[in-house]
Amino acid sequence: MRSSMLKVTALVGLIAALSCPAFARADIISNLIRYWKFDETVAGPVVDATGNSDGTNYGATIDQPGERDRAYLFDGVDDYVDTNSVAIPATGDFSLFAWVKTSQTESQGSIFSVNAGQSGRANLAIDNGKLAWFHKGGVGFVQSSMDINDDVWHLVGITRLSDTFTFWVDEGSELVGTSYAAIAVDENLVLGSKASHDGLWFDGLIDDARVYGRALSADDVSELIPEPGTLALLATGLIGLLCYAWRKRK
Repeated sequence: MRSSMLKVTALVGLIAALSCPAFARADIISNLIRYWKFDETVAGPVVDATGNSDGTNYGATIDQPGERDRAYLFDGVDDYVDTNSVAIPATGDFSLFAWVKTSQTESQGSIFSVNAGQSGRANLAIDNGKLAWFHKGGVGFVQSSMDINDDVWHLVGITRLSDTFTFWVDEGSELVGTSYAAIAVDENLVLGSKASHDGLWFDGLIDDARVYGRALSADDVSELIPEPGTLALLATGLIGLLCYAWRKRK
């Protein structure tokens, strides 16, 4: 009887784990045009895993504990990473996503920026503890209602689908606004400060920064987030199967 129960437990665990969203693989590969993992442990280029454009680190502390392996620590004073590429398309669909960990409250800190004071400039930033987007000539300045300054890791992002901009924090979303206005493409994309390197300094950790040439869906965003509950279910199923096999041998 006991061995039968172990077998049932194992099968239920495996079925539950394999039926979870993490195993119904969403698409986080298509049109991934830039991907800086920030996993460097020695000084050198900030490697773009897509092979399109390695960045240059100006002062950020590397090899810090990240949400995904390692991360970069930005001091909120003068650290930034220049991606050495424009990256964000002027028009059409796109997505910007990164993991951040910060307690920054009083000042605005740029996560992604193509803002050097020009027409069409834009930033995805933290402002008064909340995720914010600014696009000169587009939706303007919009602050979300979602706090990200609690010193825990959050997946943050923005997508543009046709004319609709959407904030993302973890798996939650919020409308930014609508605009077909072009985003400036005359400055490199910079992480940790304005593209002009003279303000909006981010204070905290950044990890796993991605740029897509399409708008990610809710399922795609969910796929960017680790699911320890799913792994626990899978482990339970595997342990159950091992116990069942061991008892069968006795």
